[in-house]
Amino acid sequence: MNPRPFAVGRNCDAWCTRCKMELAHTIVAMVDALPVKVICNTCGSEHKYRGPKAVAGTRTRSTSDAPSRSSASSSASKSRTTKAEREAADNQRELRRQWDEMLARTAGTEQVPYNVKADYTAGDVLEHPKFGLGFVLEETAFNRIKVLFQDAERVLVARHGKKPEE
Repeated sequence: MNPRPFAVGRNCDAWCTRCKMELAHTIVAMVDALPVKVICNTCGSEHKYRGPKAVAGTRTRSTSDAPSRSSASSSASKSRTTKAEREAADNQRELRRQWDEMLARTAGTEQVPYNVKADYTAGDVLEHPKFGLGFVLEETAFNRIKVLFQDAERVLVARHGKKPEE
C-alpha cells in the first residue's frame, strides 16, 4: 500500500516538461486514484502528470494504467501486488540500503542546514527541514543537486540567484 496516497493539493514526484527533470509537483486534478494534472513546484508550469520512471516504468499514463472496467476477474487481478508495486518496493529497499550505507560512511560528518542559495558538492551531508537528513550525490545542472534522503532521491535547487561562471 502506498504510504502517501495521491490527493489534490498534495505533492508528488513527476517529470516536468519545462525543466526536463523529475521534480516535486503539486497535484491539481485526479481521475480515479491517479493524478492527471500537476503544477511544477520549481518552474510553476502546469501540465499532464508524467510519473517518475522508477515508480511507473514510463512517464506517461497509458490506457493500461487505467483501472479495468470489466467484471471478469483475471489471474493478474487476483494477485495481491502488481509488478509495478513490487518494483516500487524493491526500488524503495535499494534506496534505503544506499541511504544506510551513506549514513555509516559519513558518521561524524558535520550536517549543513539546507539553503537554496548555498553551494553544495557531492558528499555533503544536508539537514532538510521537510525531508530530514540527506546526502548530496551529484550536481545535475548548475543550480540543481541530486540528494539521497531516507525515503527517496530528490532534485533540489542550489545556488539560487547566482549566475554560472563562464
